[in-house]
Amino acid sequence: MRLSEKLKLLADENVPRPLVHLLRSRDIDTRWVREIERGMSDEAVVGIQIMEEAEAILNKGEFYPAKENYRRAQEHFENLRDFAVEHRLEREKSEIDNLIEDCTANIRVCTDSLLGRQRVATARVRKVDDLRKGIRVKTGVKRPGEDKLSKLEKAYPSIRYLDSGGFGEVYWAQTREGQTIALKVLREPERHEETYFKELAIWRNLVHRNIVKLLRPKYHPMPLFEMEYVDGGDLSSLLKESAPFSPERACRIAFDIGRGLECAHLSNAVHGDLKPRNILLTMTEEVKISDWGLGKVATSSSRGVGYTPGYASPEQIQKVAIDKKSDVYQIGVVFYEMLTGDNPFDHGSREEKDEKVLTLVPQEPSKHNPRIKPLDDLVMSCLEKESGNRPGIREFREALSGYVKENYGILLKVTGQPRDKLGILCRNAMFAAKLNDHKECVAALKDLRSLLSENELKDIVRNLMYATELRQKEELEITDEVLNEIDGVLRQVEYGQS
Repeated sequence: MRLSEKLKLLADENVPRPLVHLLRSRDIDTRWVREIERGMSDEAVVGIQIMEEAEAILNKGEFYPAKENYRRAQEHFENLRDFAVEHRLEREKSEIDNLIEDCTANIRVCTDSLLGRQRVATARVRKVDDLRKGIRVKTGVKRPGEDKLSKLEKAYPSIRYLDSGGFGEVYWAQTREGQTIALKVLREPERHEETYFKELAIWRNLVHRNIVKLLRPKYHPMPLFEMEYVDGGDLSSLLKESAPFSPERACRIAFDIGRGLECAHLSNAVHGDLKPRNILLTMTEEVKISDWGLGKVATSSSRGVGYTPGYASPEQIQKVAIDKKSDVYQIGVVFYEMLTGDNPFDHGSREEKDEKVLTLVPQEPSKHNPRIKPLDDLVMSCLEKESGNRPGIREFREALSGYVKENYGILLKVTGQPRDKLGILCRNAMFAAKLNDHKECVAALKDLRSLLSENELKDIVRNLMYATELRQKEELEITDEVLNEIDGVLRQVEYGQS
């Protein structure tokens, strides 16, 4: 039975509800669930076959029909993603999102080729054989880390390859207790053993909601980290899809990055490799900073042993002592990219990128968007070549919150469809809570409650209002528990997740 037929069954009111319950339950291993997973995989293969057809046409130089085929594949995957979202299949949704991203990128390549930029564009084609993520496809292609799967499957009942980084591979997994987690596994344990222990020494002391949570390190069946699974992808993918961001969106993401870095800096830790790929996002776009493998304890002799071209600070390229201001430089680069859609240092060869970092003074962000003129000084101060001229991370965060308050009064204008309004109000409440602004948080929650129709959600929001008002009277900070509750409401509003 194909997935489309299963979907019709699920829509049929006569189908026993326990079957639907089993479908939604990710911790019950039933034949029905396995059938659905196989159906999802089969449907993914259909979409990938359409991509292969498009690839063959593109190789012949027929850009327009190739583009149309990629659009067909994209539409197929989008339908599949809707099914995954509706039935809370988080793992499958993440995999399908990666395939949609590949289709989107290749559609852009075809468009560029049609406009006469063929030589440059075709170099960026995402080929089916090069898919780094996603549903297992019967192509005979051996993905990175596949040799390790047999060992890992003995420890984790359900596991899938997600991605590769500088030192290891990342997997989605479920524990025997049914907990969904991510695994970071060293690619070459003998070669990167020192990196593993260095990352562990830094990461285990960093506990903050804007830093990926290290659950526990393990040494068997191989050196790995069990860590929090973040369900919204990374900032790099988001930038490819929709850069430049609106100023409000860029500020909120940059503010979260700043909060996470401030926690690290208070522990005297430097990240050293802040870039979009290492900034993970939840489905509600809350930041989780990952990959502390190049991190270090800040001392007068701390020197970088590696860096990412285009995102490295000048002192990393010069191989001199680095400190917390190197992270400030990198958050400046990421913020610039979110606001303008471009990283001015990330063009050309490695040597050319390094030279740009050392010598290029980019245009102010407002040259791309006059609306963000008030942010020019903050962004450009982060990009100063001399680290002593850059602000500290707390200064960066406070300047950013001052800008948002002055220009938006924290509470962004509530417009659009009812669901959009609810989402904006949830984000307003979340941002105000992170600023510890009780009054604005309560105002957003009050407006949110007035628009909600579901009694259970209304009760949750009412309790949040009371808890925040009580904390205001007692002059207490707003806790992560409150933020978790707001995030839970936002997930229910936007994704129907409980």
